[in-house]
Amino acid sequence: MRALVFLGLVASCVDISSNENNAVDSYEGVEITADVAPNEGRETVRATVAEVTIRDARGALIATIPAYEPQGSRDEVLGIRISEGYVGAPLIGVTTTVGGHRESTTWLALYSVHGTQVERLFAAPIEEAEDQSVASGTLLVFPGGLLYRAPRVERPTLYSFDASTYRYVVR
Repeated sequence: MRALVFLGLVASCVDISSNENNAVDSYEGVEITADVAPNEGRETVRATVAEVTIRDARGALIATIPAYEPQGSRDEVLGIRISEGYVGAPLIGVTTTVGGHRESTTWLALYSVHGTQVERLFAAPIEEAEDQSVASGTLLVFPGGLLYRAPRVERPTLYSFDASTYRYVVR
């Protein structure tokens, strides 16, 4: 399976089918265990097409946030990656494809646990497929911001992290 995932600081193409860090069941979602919240122990991050859920080491719900509306036969979560986010907490990168076999979009969303909430800091298409044509974008996260180039667009857009809104915003 080819998937675009948040790997370290750069979104790139990798094969997640053999990755031991993700429990992969594309219909039911993807789950990973990592230290993503101030709670003691490692939390379980579970992403489905419809939502992202964080549970503490004992299984108690920390927070949940809606993700995407199911749209078609290719709807699936492709992967989760945890990385230094330079926002005071780890970034949770989730790649999700929505759409059908003729036309679909793969989104890369960046989440972070902020207090008792899961916040979506950024979300944008990272790959668009239409019939036999596939276009990929890029995402580079760095201290204080990110650089995003949308599929089928030549010039990237610079975003900075706005601590007052806890979001990446266009500079």
